Amino acid sequence: MKKSDMSAKIDDCDDREGLSCGIGSWRPEWLQKFATPRVFLINFSLVAIFQGASFTYLIGSMTTLEKKYSFESKISGLILIADNISQMIINPFIGYLATKYNRPMLMAIGEMIVALACFMSAAPFFIYGANYNLNSDRIDRNVSSTSLTDSTYDLCDKTRNITAICAANERSVTKWPAVIILFAASFVNGLGYTAFYTIGLPYIDDNTSKKSSPLYLSFTASLRLLGPSLGFLLSSLCLKYYENPFYSPDISPTDPQWVGAWWIGFVVIGIFLILFSIPMMIFPSQMGSDSSPATKPTENDSMCKSLKRILKNPIFMFNVFGMCLRLLGYLGYYLFKPKYIEAQFRKSASEANMWTGIVSIPTMAIGIMAGYSDCECIGGSDSMVTTGYCDSDCNQFPLYIAIMGVAGIIMSTSKIGDTLITLRCVEQRDKNFAMGIIGSFLAVFALIPYPLVFGTITDMACIVWKESCGKTGNCWVYDIDKFSRSVEHRRKERTADNYFLSRDLKKSPSIGSAVRIGKINTLAKEKLVEQQKSNTQVVVDKTPDNTTATTVTNRSLDEKRNKDSPKDGVTRTSTSETEPDEVLSKMTKDNLNINHENDLSDKKKTTFQLEIVWKNVFLMSLLHMSALYGVWITLMSSKWQTIFAMYFFGIVSAMGVLAGAHRLWSHRTYKANFPLRVILAFFETMALQNDIYEWCRDHRVHHKYSETDADPHNSNRGFFFAHMGWLMCRKHPEVIVKGSTIDMSDVWADPIVRFQRKFYIPLVIIIWGAIPSYIPFLLWNESVWNSFFMCVTLRYVFVLHNAWLVNSAAHIYGTRPYNQYIEPRENRAVKYLAHGEGYHNFHHTFPWDYSASELGWKDNFNSATLFIDFFAQIGWAYDRKKVPQNIVNQRMDRTGEKNIERIGALKDYSYGFVITLLPIWLSFLGRVIATPILLYLFF
Repeated sequence: MKKSDMSAKIDDCDDREGLSCGIGSWRPEWLQKFATPRVFLINFSLVAIFQGASFTYLIGSMTTLEKKYSFESKISGLILIADNISQMIINPFIGYLATKYNRPMLMAIGEMIVALACFMSAAPFFIYGANYNLNSDRIDRNVSSTSLTDSTYDLCDKTRNITAICAANERSVTKWPAVIILFAASFVNGLGYTAFYTIGLPYIDDNTSKKSSPLYLSFTASLRLLGPSLGFLLSSLCLKYYENPFYSPDISPTDPQWVGAWWIGFVVIGIFLILFSIPMMIFPSQMGSDSSPATKPTENDSMCKSLKRILKNPIFMFNVFGMCLRLLGYLGYYLFKPKYIEAQFRKSASEANMWTGIVSIPTMAIGIMAGYSDCECIGGSDSMVTTGYCDSDCNQFPLYIAIMGVAGIIMSTSKIGDTLITLRCVEQRDKNFAMGIIGSFLAVFALIPYPLVFGTITDMACIVWKESCGKTGNCWVYDIDKFSRSVEHRRKERTADNYFLSRDLKKSPSIGSAVRIGKINTLAKEKLVEQQKSNTQVVVDKTPDNTTATTVTNRSLDEKRNKDSPKDGVTRTSTSETEPDEVLSKMTKDNLNINHENDLSDKKKTTFQLEIVWKNVFLMSLLHMSALYGVWITLMSSKWQTIFAMYFFGIVSAMGVLAGAHRLWSHRTYKANFPLRVILAFFETMALQNDIYEWCRDHRVHHKYSETDADPHNSNRGFFFAHMGWLMCRKHPEVIVKGSTIDMSDVWADPIVRFQRKFYIPLVIIIWGAIPSYIPFLLWNESVWNSFFMCVTLRYVFVLHNAWLVNSAAHIYGTRPYNQYIEPRENRAVKYLAHGEGYHNFHHTFPWDYSASELGWKDNFNSATLFIDFFAQIGWAYDRKKVPQNIVNQRMDRTGEKNIERIGALKDYSYGFVITLLPIWLSFLGRVIATPILLYLFF
């Protein structure tokens, strides 16, 4: 057989496997009639029902699990976010790999993993068994209601410590192994859940026509709504029976000691998931019907390219942002709704889950409309006393249920619109990857935070905790007023998403999408207009100083800017220009480092594709989440001394970078004696922005090759890249090549620089982490926990963003009074936040000036210059270099933008102090004004 014939035969086999039902070579003809979107939709919906049931069953059983293994609501929140953590990590990879492998097979494997997670969730019962040591023998049926007055008062007394009696034969159950198993099961569940929805919805959209796709998706969503209801109803049914169904304890389900058969539902759901997942394996990669083309990757397509296309899509990003707000607003209420019904209306766990299942079709609750009625449980002296809560058939419970149902129906109408917006606003090949990106965004900004926040708030409403042998367990009695307020007011956050989505759609007429929020019918263009590729051209021309420069211009962006340039043949350059010979010769002689002369011979742009470093993305996300926790601590539990210490450490670490690494070592704008260099190196280490040697090398490369591929944070790649994206991507090869040519001998000659570089890691641990954490603990008895998250992580993130604004905002936004042909600009906001580093147009024009601005600190806000001048007064700083004013004026007349408004020193410092002291102002407003209001409203 010829090679061509063999190749054709292989291709035919591949096509047949891709378009026909079966597994491997087993693809009988009778099976092919099932390869239709309708059959797949039925299978997909059945799996979706039981998958949705698995999550709500866990929610419905959580109060029982808290009782059984004695853990708090905060631990419940931690268990429930475990699946979101795994989704956050794996979502983009699943979305990308779905374009390369059989999608139904991947979905089936994912559901097998979810089934495994269900069996893992039931495992603690088989490990620890049921609890038979109940306190039913302590019920005295001859006690009158009158004699209970004191004990009732004690139960409701918030100041009383209620301690359980430790029976000698009481079986001790360690809670942490069970918690770890439940956490691991939730984590594994997220892995399978990711594959199902990230792949499933684009698969349906690809294999149906554009006209019928919304109908299929709405049918799927409607059927899937049965899943959460099924989960709550199943938990209601299972919790009616005792943990061991064959044992009948002498207590009722309303007794706080009752533990229902929580484990049975996990086993049932796991079995059904396996049964319905097996048929899904036989569906083809693409059905041979009137459908959209499959979402296959193009040649040389990469995850980084797909990510770039998606993140630059404004409709997609605004839609994701709206979804995050909406989910963050209602999921917490949805999560703790069964517990709320138990506490507010005195229902058993079984009843609470039954009613939640009936009315909770992904609800977005609009508030708690039913008030609390102080129902009496003892009708007279002849009434029988029972253990457990008082009966509470309050008359507003039906009203509450009705409002929940109506709210759920109204808010669920937007689900199909969200899905179609996502699938239509991205390119065909990016559908699966876009769904993965959405999953990661939702996990980070909505699904992970909400259980922790709402779990903490729920625990704060508790007034009586279960205590066993001196250890705190789950909550027994809640303050109803606090509980209801905390649940009600959280829903208000989610109303902002409609504004952001509609705002973006109104501003994007080129997309041609008209979306009616809250309606199923969504109109969107079938094809998106591809973004116009920017053309580059190399121009050799004369600069205003009659020096030859090679420049790269971008037709799509630069033509408009160059219309306003002088009509003398001048082309906008990407870096600062050389000074007149009489000034330049002296400056370069004094500078010791001539790397700031403009070498523009290598300005051609390349087609290099940036590669994301996912480890850095994860670490950056973790860092920012810890900073958000620091914000919470700052508002809720820290001391004022710690807030001022956080601000102080931020100032000194910023001075280490600005006055030290930047102006002293990188640009040699002044000289410093040994003690001052030691202080600056100490401060620079506290900033944790690389050691001095690496910082100076990258900065000198930035100045010499500004806005080119050799620039580490090239602003031509956009604001996000210049701000922080460059830290999450591998360096362009030109950065490394050009960086190796930079003369660093003057920096390396400093023994302090060599010492810091050699011992940088231990120095960072001590100076960046240990010292700021220990000083508040030592001086005013602040907890080390609070000190670390405030004075280390929150302070670090705040200082980082202020410094990054110099690379991003100061290169994109602002005025250019000194040289309008370079990208760096004067940005007032940046100069306040970065302590005088916002005079960036001046700095790139005259990089050897020690103040990095035309005027000193007396005439405009520049705290870094004030720092240097202070040490100059005591003789520690000397030889400060300053550009003569006549040279500055000549440059402004020749190349600067005209009619630039300046403000006076008093006004400048007024703005400066307000903005520079931002952490103090925000902390003050939060602690004095916002926090008491929030506590009053919520608790």
